[in-house]
Amino acid sequence: MIRKSCLVFFLLFILVITSLGAEKRANAFVYRGESIFVEGKEIELVDYRITNEKYEVTLRIDDNDYVLKEGESLEIEFEITFLGREIDRLSFAFYISALPCFDELKEVILYEGQTAQVKKHEIIIESVDTQKDRVIIFFDGEEFFISKYDKLESGDLHIWLFKTVIGLSNPYAVLKCRFFYRDVEDNLFPEHVLRIPSTKEANCIVIVGREAADREIADKIAESLNCGVLYDDQIEESHKMSYNFILVGGPCPPCGKTDPANKITYELVEKGLSQKEYWITGNGSQEGFTYFKDPWGHGKDVLVVAGSDREFTYATGENFIELL
Repeated sequence: MIRKSCLVFFLLFILVITSLGAEKRANAFVYRGESIFVEGKEIELVDYRITNEKYEVTLRIDDNDYVLKEGESLEIEFEITFLGREIDRLSFAFYISALPCFDELKEVILYEGQTAQVKKHEIIIESVDTQKDRVIIFFDGEEFFISKYDKLESGDLHIWLFKTVIGLSNPYAVLKCRFFYRDVEDNLFPEHVLRIPSTKEANCIVIVGREAADREIADKIAESLNCGVLYDDQIEESHKMSYNFILVGGPCPPCGKTDPANKITYELVEKGLSQKEYWITGNGSQEGFTYFKDPWGHGKDVLVVAGSDREFTYATGENFIELL
């Protein structure tokens, strides 16, 4: 169900966070050399620069410096996303939320009266008011009147109105979008696990058990992602630090075998992170893929593609490929 979240924003020092259930959201505008305080943390904007025609800022938080490019996020007990420079205010805009961290926002530019398809969602800009930074937008067939930094959600797509522009012949709106996939347990996992959004390059490797019978579907998944395949006994700590993992096969021993179908999947069980019994016990017929955020502590995520047996693992893999 689509819902609209109204964001509360203030300039300079004052940052007020509005409670929506357990979730906290706010917009903040910060000048260079100024600070804001969120959840007891001081966030200071110490520097900014332009790199490849995009702004980049340095934030100092708890005596640590962090560099963020436009659209990038940082997770420090909450999420802070650098949206860009506010030209009219000569300040920098940030979005602060308790939502899971995401790597990059996709930008969509729509002129007044124009239609776009984003991940099978239809977006139409009916009218643009550049003086008040607001638009009338049709999102999946429903009409909304939204102002700058308002957010709309429909299923797995989240969009913000970032700014409105007069344009040469027609005003247009700049939207920021992010997309999530869902696993069988209805957990959301971000698109960047599979690909680097700005380049669409593979951002992962597929890992399969050497003794398991899942190599065929593992190869198909890797082909659809344009990435490599490694056996579970080839994985070293350096791989965990450098890649997101797509693990094919569950943690249970195949028939007549003593080794796990996928040793890396079994590590998730040993770490106490996995509670997905449908692919641990092997007794059910349910198949699905499951997302684990940063289980190794290196900022890389893991997606398990597995079923209760060989056939259902293959079916899960085919279902996963369809989503891609």
